[in-house]
Amino acid sequence: MQPVLKKTAPFRLFQLISPTLPVGAFAYSQGLEMAVEKQIVVDMDSSKTWLSGLIQNNLSFVDLPLLIRLQGGLHKQDAQSFSDWNDWLIAARETRELHLESTLMAQALLRLLTSLSSTEDSRKIPDNLPKPLDWVSAFALACYLWQIELDDALAGFAWSWLENQVAAAIKLVPLGQTQGQQLLLELSTELETAITAAKSCIDVELGRMSPMQVMLSAQHENQYSRLFRS
Repeated sequence: MQPVLKKTAPFRLFQLISPTLPVGAFAYSQGLEMAVEKQIVVDMDSSKTWLSGLIQNNLSFVDLPLLIRLQGGLHKQDAQSFSDWNDWLIAARETRELHLESTLMAQALLRLLTSLSSTEDSRKIPDNLPKPLDWVSAFALACYLWQIELDDALAGFAWSWLENQVAAAIKLVPLGQTQGQQLLLELSTELETAITAAKSCIDVELGRMSPMQVMLSAQHENQYSRLFRS
């Protein structure tokens, strides 16, 4: 693979957030399947309410602000900072299902990055990556290697998360394709708010959670019939 130049970084971002990226994001519902089973999410309006809550809590005060800190550690070549924030994220995955989703997706992305790396690349995969690696950490690493700017990384991560969740809602609720596009259109305005909150989030504000998602994710591990992985 030829060295990645900044002018190609937008295309690498598209590659990283594409549904075709072979990391298995499509296989997880993050509690949504049980929310449908329990009739908490039953239509477009309740789908929007569910996803909006996750944006305002998990995305704004966990994943996105940690992406900022992890990418900062990589750019400063501060392995200890990167490892500490990765461990913080691992501890923040409250259920076995959420923990496995995050670490397995990270493993898949790291394998992909390794297979695409070249001795000619200007940036290398660090030798001392923490184990297990969290999905947000692996995403930050990919953005660092592919020279994707922080603002683009935040927008790409947020959009990829939302697109996967809407795709799950289309299958589970179920919603029509047009309703799914409407959800993307309406909720994308909240992503910008989430990114702004993440940028101003100080360390003591980190860790806001969604208790209902946690309980439903734990219950999903034992759901009798399910489409999504647990």
